[in-house]
Amino acid sequence: MDAARQVYADRGLTMIDASDNSDIKRADWIVTKTRYIDDDFVAQFPNLRGIVVLGTESWMVHLNEARHIEVAVIDEDRGYEVAEHALALLLAALKRLPHASVLRRELTPGGLMSLFITRPAGEAHGAHNWSGMVTDTLYRKNVGIVGYGLIGREIHKRLTGFGANVFYYHRRRYPEIVERRLSMTFAPLESLFAACDAIFVQLPLSSGTARFISADTLEKAKSNLVLVNCGRAAVIDEDALYAILRRNRIAYYAADVFWREPMSYFDRFRRLKNCLITPHMAESLPGRNHDLLQQAVARIINLSGVNR
Repeated sequence: MDAARQVYADRGLTMIDASDNSDIKRADWIVTKTRYIDDDFVAQFPNLRGIVVLGTESWMVHLNEARHIEVAVIDEDRGYEVAEHALALLLAALKRLPHASVLRRELTPGGLMSLFITRPAGEAHGAHNWSGMVTDTLYRKNVGIVGYGLIGREIHKRLTGFGANVFYYHRRRYPEIVERRLSMTFAPLESLFAACDAIFVQLPLSSGTARFISADTLEKAKSNLVLVNCGRAAVIDEDALYAILRRNRIAYYAADVFWREPMSYFDRFRRLKNCLITPHMAESLPGRNHDLLQQAVARIINLSGVNR
């Protein structure tokens, strides 16, 4: 928050916290990432001149009133790298890829035996699934997204090709018209865990979200659940999740974030066979510029006609 405030201050602008109801009446511009903005919300801002959407999701602004308000969309996709990584983690877990590697299987008695009983594989014959692995599919599964922001939206886009039924939980439920347009169903957190075969956690970490996913919530989950976390580890109760995984109460946990980073070589989660952790690498594209805030500031100054 302080870093963002400084970005505005450097260009002669003042950032107002939207949670401060006594101050928002002074706001000239709204900068939003995931907040749905309609006429009722805009009515709180008597001096509002415009809205800047950080991303490409213009559906987040739906205004019908005659009052003229400039709407600017920063036409740049955000979050697709994390969405791809999250989906890769889910598919790896469903297909049990960390345990299906030929090199790893050869270290088991069954794998060693396969080294001596081989024949050429062709179109008509082969040793189908010679390891005996049991896998799952994402096709037409119930999938939940906890924290439906920009990355959650990018995950949702990629789920459509699998025919998944998408449920979501967000601290502010989207209007029904948005839910219909995006083909998703709102569910309270525990109901979502009870209904879904896979769940993506994309929550930021704050005092309100720390250990937000508790032992009670995890106990509501289906036994085949694959839980994917590319948000922040601490939004899940660590001890409760470890106990759940040890009991095989859920099928798998796959994450790009951890409670302590780098992850210790001796960490207890390393011993779990139903756990896959990657080293916080989802946003690692070389040369990728994520500084949309600077673009938003430049757009506000340009649209305001102020030379700063």
